[in-house]
Amino acid sequence: MNNSDPSTQHPIDAQADITVSQDKQKAFLTLTAPKNGGNPISVPIITHALTEAGVVHGIREETINALVRTPHYGREDLVATATPPENGQDATLSYLFSLTKEAKPKVHSDGSVDFKQLDIVQNINADEPLCSKTPATPGTPGTDILGGVIDPQPGKDKPLPSGKNTYVSENGLDLLAKVSGQVDLVQNRVTVLNVFEIAENVDYSTGNIDFVGNVTVGGDVCAGFLVRAGGNVFIKGSVDGGTIEAEGDVTIAKGFNSQTSGKIKCNGNLRCRYLQNANVDVGQDLETTSCVKSIVRVGGNAKFVGSQAMLLASRVTAGQTIEAFNIGSQNSLVSNIIEVGVNPSISERAARIPEEIKQCTDNIKNLSRVITHYEQLQERNRLADEKQAELANLKATVKSTEQDLLALDSESQDVRQKMEQLGFGSVKVTGTAFAGTQITIGSEKKVLTTDHQFTQFTRTQEGIQTSSAR
Repeated sequence: MNNSDPSTQHPIDAQADITVSQDKQKAFLTLTAPKNGGNPISVPIITHALTEAGVVHGIREETINALVRTPHYGREDLVATATPPENGQDATLSYLFSLTKEAKPKVHSDGSVDFKQLDIVQNINADEPLCSKTPATPGTPGTDILGGVIDPQPGKDKPLPSGKNTYVSENGLDLLAKVSGQVDLVQNRVTVLNVFEIAENVDYSTGNIDFVGNVTVGGDVCAGFLVRAGGNVFIKGSVDGGTIEAEGDVTIAKGFNSQTSGKIKCNGNLRCRYLQNANVDVGQDLETTSCVKSIVRVGGNAKFVGSQAMLLASRVTAGQTIEAFNIGSQNSLVSNIIEVGVNPSISERAARIPEEIKQCTDNIKNLSRVITHYEQLQERNRLADEKQAELANLKATVKSTEQDLLALDSESQDVRQKMEQLGFGSVKVTGTAFAGTQITIGSEKKVLTTDHQFTQFTRTQEGIQTSSAR
């Protein structure tokens, strides 16, 4: 018998082979053509192959029907795909008060600046909601092609930013005020601040002022006196040789002259008419008209507003930008030193956070050991009554410390992001930057040998470059 005679060979039906991806996300079909008059490919053949491979989910019926109508032999075709999971949404916070600080000086058409027309107070009542949280969601599971569950990534929780004089509601979703006063966001925490008002000057009649909330001074802060506030400071007069320290903003309607002994240090913004012989540390932004013979450090932007705003015989350091009309003068024998892209306070804070995190972690461990011991005594009915209250206090302390730890972790991420943005910035001069001015941006330094008008200085890979500021 001649085996090569087709009439003597058995018919072989079309074949369907299924390949399942390693991650069980996809299945591929490879068809083998029929031989010797065997049956063509059919839906039952493919369905049987899928069943044999364990594929039960995400089967593409339209693709299978199309391949039966028009087979493609020897080629892989995607015939099943998994349903991916839907990851959970992170918790979100909604602040129920304005985060925009509207206390901005009014610049008139003639270039003069009015620091008296300010409205900086946001009053709230006790038990009024300040911030609400939408909880994180767990997400929706997916299904792989074999019918298995694909777990979603749950959303991340976010603690309510509880600060002074606030409390969290029983359901854990709302932050409310403990007292009536002024609400503010101080170092990323919602804080309710009472206002301490001095009708006239801070002098011998009042002594130094040290208050946990906001301070308003109706007159001047005289030489040698201190105003320290846990919130904002608003001074309707001037500061001549006094010292101002604030966790929030400082606004001086007139100006500041340190007289060699006074200084200003604030974590928020500083706004004043002028700075003279000043020693100033500003956490965020500075707005003033002029700066003469001063040393100024600004975490954000330093803006010298007005048509004749100037820097003279001063050293100004800012984390982001510096803008002025004139820097220096033709007659000045003392050069100005201008630095941007530098923020020492952020670097110092970055170094302290790990220490605080370690301290919180150690406290939680030590308290947890005591709690475990007390609970063991409690199970044997050997815990004294006075220790029951101590046990409750210990648990509350651990919970509070855990919230502090979450806040530190969040702050650590914010600080890292801010540090990554350092090293760049710009200096904008809308009038003249006079020769002799030293400009440093990050690690690059440039000393001006000629006057520059209407110029913006920025840092590039080639060093400090200039462009028009018109």
